[in-house]
Amino acid sequence: MGSMDRTSVKDDANQVAHDDAERQARARLALEARLDAANKNLAGVADERPHASMSDYMVDRQRSGGETLTRYPNGVKTDRRADGTVGYVPPPGGHVGADNNGQTAIFDSKGKEVAWLDKDKAFHIKTSHGEYLEKANGKVSFTSSDSTTDFKALHKSGVVDPKKFEDYGISSDGKVIRFPNGIEYNKGKHQVIVPAEYPNFREVDGVGYDQNNKRLYRRDKNGVLHVPAKDGEFTVGADSRVKFQSNDSTSGKLPDVQITGDKNDNSCNKYDPLCGLDGKLLDTRDPWEKKKK
Repeated sequence: MGSMDRTSVKDDANQVAHDDAERQARARLALEARLDAANKNLAGVADERPHASMSDYMVDRQRSGGETLTRYPNGVKTDRRADGTVGYVPPPGGHVGADNNGQTAIFDSKGKEVAWLDKDKAFHIKTSHGEYLEKANGKVSFTSSDSTTDFKALHKSGVVDPKKFEDYGISSDGKVIRFPNGIEYNKGKHQVIVPAEYPNFREVDGVGYDQNNKRLYRRDKNGVLHVPAKDGEFTVGADSRVKFQSNDSTSGKLPDVQITGDKNDNSCNKYDPLCGLDGKLLDTRDPWEKKKK
């Protein structure tokens, strides 16, 4: 009887230990999920998709040590360090100055104010589709001014109209093009410019990599520059025009099936769904039709 009691106590202890381990595992997973959400989410009050990834809103974030760099679609870059200091970079050809209220402001190449820093060290980034708010803790929210929430729907394969650059996360002053990942291209010199946020950048056989071996760009044998995007790829050729190719397999039209071969021998194209293994068109007639001469 005593032996049974000891066994029971031992089993109960094992069950308690097992339950504690499960609770700790669940708590750890929940914490990791919250941390991941905090790093990835846009949580604006006016945002219809509060758990959307930053990349869905054309925001690119890069962390290195205690430094967080954030790139916005109008070309503005913000930099927050662990000691609380902030930095900022204007779009190509732009500058930093003060607005009418005496606050630090960022202007594009045409002198238009595209961002400003308030007294609470929060950045307000103005774009053609709305305003991003980056708080001092790095949290980003977006308020649409024209109901745009699906930015990827704006991306079409083909030549990108410079007037639509911002829709693709591209900024330019007509001389230098800045891509969403920060890589720049000097049109006059046909030169790639790697920004300071990639200190350990290296190039091997025409391909540029960051310190984590992530591809930043490549040049093909014809000298065309290829820059990766979240949902496709940008290319720039000798004419300096920017082209975009979507990686969405549903965006392109399926090729038409063309039937080839001699009609007399009933041969067919092997890619035709009605082409049999013997290279002949399948006879899809009903049995009663086949009996007809």
